[in-house]
Amino acid sequence: MAKTSPARSAAKFILPDLPREKWCDFRVGYSEHNKTLVQLAEEYMCDPRTVRSCLLRNKPSSSLGKKTVPTQIDLYRDEIQDALEKALPELPDGIRSIYQLSCFLLPVLQERGYKGSERTLRNYLHLHPRVKAKFEKASIK
Repeated sequence: MAKTSPARSAAKFILPDLPREKWCDFRVGYSEHNKTLVQLAEEYMCDPRTVRSCLLRNKPSSSLGKKTVPTQIDLYRDEIQDALEKALPELPDGIRSIYQLSCFLLPVLQERGYKGSERTLRNYLHLHPRVKAKFEKASIK
């Protein structure tokens, strides 16, 4: 299978004829700063094919519209906070680490619909200030 030369594929890529003041930021980078599609894609954290389609339509980078997907923790943050407020004051004596706390809270949260893993819950608890303070006090004693 023969490789196509860059000059051949570049010939198919024709930018729309627009006055300079109407150029999008992708076109400025591509035309004036002589950046490649890959370099522009790395700069704007997207795919080179997206840069190419934006160039052809003269769309700016602000129209990319990145979608964010909520994590399991984000979906059940209120339930986790509620469970923590109920559990922290009256923790059993056997719970002396964040791992044991996450194992203790997981069945309670699963009853409320939490589908995430124990590891995800534990990572969240490591960042929670009240939980950290509780176990730091216990480790000092």
